[in-house]
Amino acid sequence: MGANAANVYIAEVARPILRGSLMSVGSLFISMGMLIIYLQGFLVRDWRLAAWLCVGYGLIPFLAILAFCSASPVWLVTQNRMEEAKKSIAFLLRRDKSSEELTDFRLQELITEKQLRQRTNDTRTYLRKFVDTVRKPQTYKPFWILIILFFLQQFTGLYIILVFAINIFTDMGSTLDPYISTICLGVLRLIMGVVTTYVLRTCGRRKLCILSGTVMTLAMSLSGYFIHTDLHKQDSLLKFVPILCILVFITFGTLGLVTLPWMISAEMFPNEVRGIIQGPVMAWANFIMFAAIKSYLSMEGFFGGIDRVHFFFATMSFVSVIFVWLYLPETHNRKLIEIEHYFRHNCCYITRNEEAMRKFRVAEVLTKLEEGEKEEFLDGKEGK
Repeated sequence: MGANAANVYIAEVARPILRGSLMSVGSLFISMGMLIIYLQGFLVRDWRLAAWLCVGYGLIPFLAILAFCSASPVWLVTQNRMEEAKKSIAFLLRRDKSSEELTDFRLQELITEKQLRQRTNDTRTYLRKFVDTVRKPQTYKPFWILIILFFLQQFTGLYIILVFAINIFTDMGSTLDPYISTICLGVLRLIMGVVTTYVLRTCGRRKLCILSGTVMTLAMSLSGYFIHTDLHKQDSLLKFVPILCILVFITFGTLGLVTLPWMISAEMFPNEVRGIIQGPVMAWANFIMFAAIKSYLSMEGFFGGIDRVHFFFATMSFVSVIFVWLYLPETHNRKLIEIEHYFRHNCCYITRNEEAMRKFRVAEVLTKLEEGEKEEFLDGKEGK
């Protein structure tokens, strides 16, 4: 619950150019937490002490939220609580030297975005507004994209390998201590989490997902081939190729398909339903993760060998590349209202309507100019 709310909060308060990096910090800290637990499992043998340590970890975000978080200004503006929204923006920009001017600018920007959504007088009840918003294309299109993307993510085998790492390395003939192997995997994922956070400042989501899925496809195909032909059983360096493929698979998976679906889910929905619709999407993501992990134990028997399981993961990785190329929009450095407007007029990304987006940006500029003229008129009246 806390992770879902955190993603929504970051999506609403972060600048577009920084939003991806800040949202990926959540996955980075998940990787760090997994590594800490791996180390704790290796070093701490008393389960009661380990449990109390985990309780202590939970106090850290609780105290940080009390000290450093204010209410989302986007949400406050939608509730017409403008003074509170201004205070929230000022709190978030408190370290900026020109915070007063930026606060007024950001508040006016949020008000303009709200006006772009509400061009006419709206007398509907909150429930009626919510139902109507859910039925709009800018809600149901990203919903189904995320439902399919999370399904593909789980059956590429990423989380299956992270959970069953010890069993998988043992089945491949690894002579390393299984706990040490798991710790190494945790360190690798943490390093790639740091790299992902940096890369997302400049690189688009689509490119990272396509690169990630392509390399994952090649890595799992090569691993399946080596296991199918028994090359990994030779007494040479070839026996390490499947293990190396798994490491490459996790490395590039963390760069894209592990991190990005969780991150973009908070970017793609309208303000009115973002917090609520995030719940069902995350419930589906966790359900399909549970289903994929539980199904792994019977996959080898179902497909007829561990090599065919790896070929299945490669196939699902390739399908995810095709799906991302066709349907996932680029959200990097885009305002949330621009993403919402994209889904109003588009479904397939490669056939998107560029003219509709151009007209929308012109309308946004005109609305800002109208607001500026209105403020100048009011300031003139006050001067008189």
